[in-house]
Amino acid sequence: LEKVQMLEQAVNSFEGKKTDKKYLMIEEYLTKELLALDSVDPEGRADVRQARRDGVRKVQNILEKLEQKAE
Repeated sequence: LEKVQMLEQAVNSFEGKKTDKKYLMIEEYLTKELLALDSVDPEGRADVRQARRDGVRKVQNILEKLEQKAE
């Protein structure tokens, strides 16, 4: 989740439009993080499933913030 924190900082400092290269790069990296979280197999463990769910929510919230800043 270190990468996610770095991406969140990038989103917080982002100023621009959805067509900007920086926007597209941040969006792509966040999407890759979502895919990585989706590929985690909790193997029936509730703690792993909850951690994955929390991670997905965090990344989705960061993506939403990025979209709002770019409007």
